[in-house]
Amino acid sequence: MSIRLVSNLESARRELLRKLIHVGLSLALFIPTSSYYGELARNVGFWGDATLATYSLLLVSVLFISTLRVRRPELKDSILRISRDARRTVLQHVKNVGPFHELVMGIEHTLDKAEQGFFTLVETVERDYEKRYGYVAAICAVASVLASYVFFGPVSTQRGIMALAIVDPLASVLTLYLPRKRTLVKHNVLSPPIAAAAYAVCLLAAGEKPDRALVLCIVSATLELVSPEDNLTLPLGVSAFHFIFERIGGFLKL
Repeated sequence: MSIRLVSNLESARRELLRKLIHVGLSLALFIPTSSYYGELARNVGFWGDATLATYSLLLVSVLFISTLRVRRPELKDSILRISRDARRTVLQHVKNVGPFHELVMGIEHTLDKAEQGFFTLVETVERDYEKRYGYVAAICAVASVLASYVFFGPVSTQRGIMALAIVDPLASVLTLYLPRKRTLVKHNVLSPPIAAAAYAVCLLAAGEKPDRALVLCIVSATLELVSPEDNLTLPLGVSAFHFIFERIGGFLKL
């Protein structure tokens, strides 16, 4: 097997892993829009807008982590060292109070592997520009969802998040694995329509009207195709179109 082929396979594996993580994190953004989420927040004594507060806190957190990644790249080694030292101190005390030597050693070994595996995963999926400039894509995604919620409300925001979770990763993965005989801007010519169709199916399953689902899937595929940063434009753009259709749907019979 040639070095070039091995490199291409490794790049494909890394991109697929990135997109799987992308889907998982995108779906997690649904949680604050749930009515149960607001009810839970009120039960614990928070009477503000729990969704707005969560997205705002999440944006600040991503900005903070991104800043640390750029300005303090050596911080990973410090975190590993402090974490392991603290863990070993605690486990040593446990080991000293009873016959738990083998159990403690097993726990320590498992935690070491999990910790190292996490940082290895981060390094595997990190792109070079993220190491230099921070997690721009994540910041854009959270900022876009936050703006969608502020301007267009929870239902439209859910449509935008759904586009982020389906259209973006599916189009990229299809382009990665389909033959690149014909391309459209940055994708295989078949990738955008397939991703749009998958999004339309999910919209219909969520109770969207067929004609509106058709328009939204076309909008989402177009935004993903032409946008320089689709994590920013896709949730906000789709949410905006859904909001407009909700308000003036009679004008276009949508």
